[in-house]
Amino acid sequence: MSTNEKILQSYNESNYKEILDRLDTVIDDMGNTIIHHIASKLDKDSIESLKKLDKKCITYTLMNKANKNGDLPIHLALKTLIEKDADSHDFIDYLINECHANPNIPNNEDMVITQKKEPVHIPQSSAPQTDHFDFISKLIQYYINSFNQPTAQIKGGYSSKRIIRSKVSDFTDSDVLPDSGVNDTFRLTKNKRIHHKINNVDSQDGGKRDPKITDTYNQILKKIIKVLNVDEATAKLYRMALKKKVIDDDPDLRKGSNDAKKMEAIEKLLGDDKNAKKVLNKISPDTIDGLRTWLSEQDAKRSENSESIKKKDDKPKEKKAKKVTKKAHESEKGYLHSDEILFSPDYF
Repeated sequence: MSTNEKILQSYNESNYKEILDRLDTVIDDMGNTIIHHIASKLDKDSIESLKKLDKKCITYTLMNKANKNGDLPIHLALKTLIEKDADSHDFIDYLINECHANPNIPNNEDMVITQKKEPVHIPQSSAPQTDHFDFISKLIQYYINSFNQPTAQIKGGYSSKRIIRSKVSDFTDSDVLPDSGVNDTFRLTKNKRIHHKINNVDSQDGGKRDPKITDTYNQILKKIIKVLNVDEATAKLYRMALKKKVIDDDPDLRKGSNDAKKMEAIEKLLGDDKNAKKVLNKISPDTIDGLRTWLSEQDAKRSENSESIKKKDDKPKEKKAKKVTKKAHESEKGYLHSDEILFSPDYF
C-alpha cells in the first residue's frame, strides 16, 4: 500500500493521529492534500478532530496550498456546495473564520470567492405605537452599526483576505433582520481586486529599480511558488524571510544601493530547485506566521494613524490667524508619506 493510500485509509477510518504529520502530503495526481479531500467532503468534524490533537496543525500555509488547478481547499468546498445546491454555506464561513482560509486567492481560472448577498426584507410594522418606535429605533441602530462596524472579526492574524461576512450580534428583532448567516451564500467570481497589501508592502517598490533586479526579484518569487507549491502571497513572505537571512549574514546589504548584491545572495542561497526546497523548508511555519502577524500589526498602525489624522482634519478649527512654517508643513507631509510606506528599500 502506497503512502497516499495509507493516508486516505487512515482518514476513512478516522485514525487522525496517523495523518497529523502528513497533512501537507500530496495524495493524488491532481496535487491534492488530505486537507483538500476533507474540505471537498465538507468534513468539519475531521478538521476539529485534528485540531484537538494539535490546535496549531491547521496553518495558513496548509489551508491555502493550491493543487494543480490552483484550487485551494476552500475552492473545492464551495464547488461541492454549489453542486449540491446547498442552502447553507456555513462551512465556508468556518474555513475562513476558524481555519485561516483566504477567499481572495485566485485559482488557475482567476476565480476568487465572494459573498452573494440577498436583499434583506424589512416589512411594514403594524404594531402599536410604542412597538413602532422600538422598531424604528432598532432599525436606525442597525444602520449605525453597519457603518461603524461593517465587518466581522476574522481570527488567525494577517492573511490579506477580505472580511466577507457581516454580523449584527445584538439586533434581536427577527421580523426586521434574519439571524446572522441566513443570507450567507458564496460564489466563485473573476478576480478584479488589486491585492495591495501584501503585493506592495514587502519592499519591492521602494522607488525605481533596475529592470534586471526586478526580473531577478520576480524569478525568485516564481521559484518559491514552484518549489513549495504555495500561493503568491505566501511566497512573498518566504522571500521576505530570505531577505532577512542574507541581510543578517551581511548587514551591508540592507542599503537600497546594494539591491543587486542582495538578489545575488538570495539566488546563491537557493541554488537549484532541490537545494531551494531544503533551504525553504528550514524556514519554520512560525516564522512565516510571525511575518504575517507583523504585517497585520503594521497595517493596523497605519490605519490607526490615518484615522487619527482624519479626525484631526475633521475637527472644527478656530478662526484664528496662525502662521504655518514651511518646516512644519514639510514635517507633516513627511510623516504622512512615511505612514504610507510599510517597508522602505533600506529595511531589507
